[in-house]
Amino acid sequence: SISISVFRQASANEVDVVDAVQTELDKVRKDIGTRNVIVVSDTSQDIRKSIRGLIIESSLGALCAVLVIFLFLRSTLSTLIAAISIPTSLVFGLVIAWAMDLSLDIITLAGLTIAIGRVIDDGIVVIENISKHLERGESRRQAALDGTTEVAVAIASSTLATAAVFLPIGLVGGFVSEIFYSFSIIVSVALLASLLVATTVIPVLASLLLRPASQPHADGGKLAEMVEPATRFGIRHRWIVIGMAVLSMGGVFIAIGLGAVPTQFLPDSGVQQVYGTVNLAPGTTTTQAQEALKPLESWVNDRNDVKDAQIAYGAATLLLDFNQTPSTATFFLKLTDNADAKQVVRELRAKGEKQYPGSFKVQQLENGPPAGAFQVALTGKSQSEIAAASDKIVELLEKRDDIVEIASDARRLQPQISVDMKQGARVSPDAVRATIAGLSMRMPAGTAENGRSISVLTDPAIVGSTSSLEQLPVATLAPQGVPAQPATSIGDVARLGESREPSVFVRTDGKQSANVSGTITVENEGQVNRQIKDDIEKLRKDGDLGNVTPDYSQGNAQFISDMFKDLGLAMLTAIVLVYLVLVVFFGSVIQPITIIAPVFFSFIGSLLALVISGNALGLPAMIGQLLLIGIVVSNSILLVDTALRRRRAGDDRATALVAAAQLRVRPVLMTALATIAALLPLALGISGEGGIIGKSLGVVVVGGLLVATLLTLVMVPAVFTLFNRDRRADLLPPPPAAPTPSNPDQLVGAAGSTSDA
Repeated sequence: SISISVFRQASANEVDVVDAVQTELDKVRKDIGTRNVIVVSDTSQDIRKSIRGLIIESSLGALCAVLVIFLFLRSTLSTLIAAISIPTSLVFGLVIAWAMDLSLDIITLAGLTIAIGRVIDDGIVVIENISKHLERGESRRQAALDGTTEVAVAIASSTLATAAVFLPIGLVGGFVSEIFYSFSIIVSVALLASLLVATTVIPVLASLLLRPASQPHADGGKLAEMVEPATRFGIRHRWIVIGMAVLSMGGVFIAIGLGAVPTQFLPDSGVQQVYGTVNLAPGTTTTQAQEALKPLESWVNDRNDVKDAQIAYGAATLLLDFNQTPSTATFFLKLTDNADAKQVVRELRAKGEKQYPGSFKVQQLENGPPAGAFQVALTGKSQSEIAAASDKIVELLEKRDDIVEIASDARRLQPQISVDMKQGARVSPDAVRATIAGLSMRMPAGTAENGRSISVLTDPAIVGSTSSLEQLPVATLAPQGVPAQPATSIGDVARLGESREPSVFVRTDGKQSANVSGTITVENEGQVNRQIKDDIEKLRKDGDLGNVTPDYSQGNAQFISDMFKDLGLAMLTAIVLVYLVLVVFFGSVIQPITIIAPVFFSFIGSLLALVISGNALGLPAMIGQLLLIGIVVSNSILLVDTALRRRRAGDDRATALVAAAQLRVRPVLMTALATIAALLPLALGISGEGGIIGKSLGVVVVGGLLVATLLTLVMVPAVFTLFNRDRRADLLPPPPAAPTPSNPDQLVGAAGSTSDA
């Protein structure tokens, strides 16, 4: 067969390129037959599946979010008005993506799925507050105006704060920013658009379509009754509440350090394709390779779960591993849709390691960076010292059950024939070299000083028979005009020796080095990497590695380290930006601390959710934690803003906090549950095709938000009491025109409609 690989240009649409190639292949099939043209690998299929999965999950999420709103508002018109935020906000994001020529990839689509749960929040808060005013008997126009004005500062500050959370993901630099640049821009624009829609479109539609209540009734209800004891508990026992939260958070981080939560860069994102390599002996001919690979070909052909397979040998094979050499054979398997790819890998690995010990690698093809890759580079002054250190580390790794396919560059040896020319020999060293190299079509490794000694890479089959090589005739050289001498044997002009030298030479920062690698078979890659690094460090301290220095800048260990560093910086930047936004809106450097406090404790719920669900703490989970910052801050802002309004109206601290919790419990629960409902299909992986940004992200947000919502209603009042002293001298006099209603919940609406409006 002839293999043809097609790669798209960086700016090209991958799906369009594949479709165009398939069109050309259809023409070829007409000429040489349909069964003679086989597509072994098509990356667009996985992209299409991921897009289809994300569309299914986002559609179900939007439907669930709308259903939650309806259950709270019990009004079809109000629900539809709030839901208008979803399509309009997402369209804004897509228009910006088109204008900036951003790539609409799987991660960006996942970002839009995430945004569904957040862009509807502003609309929920506005329509809920307008509905509250209509329930009090206000006119449509006045209810729309007062209801929007009262919460305008709260939703504006929360939306800008949430946008400040997402922007750093694409702007802090590093590998993570390269992946999430489009994601951060599109989601931030969608969030800002949701604020615009909530303060313009929704009030207009509400004033046109909604009707005042026929009989005005007071706010409150069962939710208000239920939240009061929790809020009062937070106020009275603030130190107990804060202390328990701090201890819980500390316990969670200790559990992570002890390995209770697996850590990895990306979750399993494998597709129905398997590839691998077999390192054959240097100098292996094509005929010898065919014979050596017969067992592998037999295994593959006997499997019912393999649709198509390709096995190739030679320098022109498809490059799947940057450590490949000309003596590396590659195989590529396309599995059936219902095949268990992991099982295929396990069975092939078991057979391959017996048939090709130390030379066989196999793994499932990933949508992202290869999972479970361990690699350490050893640098030193001499190749022999590096080889000795490499043997020590390989021996260390072979004792572990959680790492397989252990390989070392220093162990890749090839046979060499050394040629030492005799004094007075009238033969060129190149002639001897060409004679020996011609037996296996190998090229020389190089010559020593004075040109008298030379090393020749050769066929393994002829090593051990230097006496036979010495009988080979070699042509002698003679001065111009002198008749050529009869051909003499190699043994007459040179002495031959045998040796085995490394077949791969690696230099790192100008120094000799060798790579030791392996494949981690367990989910907790981070823990395994740490354990291996600790064991290697012990070897180094004990002097077993000599002067060799290990470097871990390659493999998944570095990916995980860079991820935590980059996203940790993004989180810190996000929190600082959120704080600055809140300082501007609230005109205080103290109150933003109250608002941000639940953010630090949202880790409790998210990490507990990872433990319960069995998902790993990786890149998607960290992105979910970033999303949590924005959502938790939004709910805190709503509660604190209302409490401060009550304080300015003359209430004491406890009364203001309880009234704020009772008044805002419905929008807080609505936004939280709507977001949870929107991400629940993603967390459950309903489609099974959501791509690499899927279940763990949804699990983190759902679990974290459940805990954070409860913390908002208890923790915020507790922290609020630390920074807001209950002294009458600190309070502004109440507005003179505001009446004193019998229902304390009406006071907020009265204050908002007279002084703020």
